[in-house]
Amino acid sequence: MNSTTYYILEREKLIVEVYEGEVTERELVALKEELFDDNKYNPSYHFISDFRNASIKFNKKDLVDFVEYLSNCFYHNDSNKVSVLSSTPVQVAYYTLFIELSYHLPLDFMVHDTVNSACTWLGVRGKEIGFIEDVIALLSAQ
Repeated sequence: MNSTTYYILEREKLIVEVYEGEVTERELVALKEELFDDNKYNPSYHFISDFRNASIKFNKKDLVDFVEYLSNCFYHNDSNKVSVLSSTPVQVAYYTLFIELSYHLPLDFMVHDTVNSACTWLGVRGKEIGFIEDVIALLSAQ
């Protein structure tokens, strides 16, 4: 089953995205468009993007197209931190290439394998980490 979803945590100033199943460039763009249209969306919030249960189904051209799409969305923002959760070497390879292609974007990426390390890098501490783990679990269960 393919699933892409997000949740905006206003108190934490954080957007949590969860991707599951086969994920295409088209699905990435669709989720971003839905997010950017959300009344609660704030361009200064940081991101946790969970791809641990996803299979990436796009090639380098798709990746270049997605970076170009993001260039049109984030050109005016201050720097956002994006903490990417991954679980396989193939995912890490894709994100490494993505990071190289998106060097010009005002986005600071880091790849993590646990929610705890992702949250720590974003400055989230204490009980909020458990709360964010619960949010990811709920989004994954949808």
